[in-house]
Amino acid sequence: LPVRYASETLIVIQPQSVSKEYVRGLIEEPLEERNRSILRSVMSRITFLNILRSFPELKIGRETWSLDRMVEEPREDITVEFSPIWEGAANPSFFKIRYVGSDPALAQRVMSQLTTLFVERDNKLREIRLLGTSDFLRGQLDVTAKRLIEKQKQLARGKAKHGPEAILAMDYE
Repeated sequence: LPVRYASETLIVIQPQSVSKEYVRGLIEEPLEERNRSILRSVMSRITFLNILRSFPELKIGRETWSLDRMVEEPREDITVEFSPIWEGAANPSFFKIRYVGSDPALAQRVMSQLTTLFVERDNKLREIRLLGTSDFLRGQLDVTAKRLIEKQKQLARGKAKHGPEAILAMDYE
């Protein structure tokens, strides 16, 4: 049997530390869908194309292969394992990504690149979701500011029409 080397990374998933009463969660999809999303991200074609570009030595001996075949082979050398799920647990606490190759240094570099690509993609997704939340909050703030300005105008009209005593009743409202 040929000698094979495994390089593995452990990604810990931290639960949200702020109560959901104050801040809506960034990831509200069901656990199974989140796991499928992680797998799609790790095993995507673009991920493997980036790895092939970064490590030309993976193409040695495969120069005549089609690009599809060159992308598929490393996929077979990668496994993703999720932490066991306990009753009542909302999210897995970690997952592992493992790459197995014939060169130990290359296996480690490929795993490092794969981890970096996954973390960067996940951070980008979170950033997009945060920007959406920020835009929503900015819109709500604009609506509230318009209401406040209208209320100020209403108070000014009331003061001009009925005098300062009317302001107390309107202000209370």
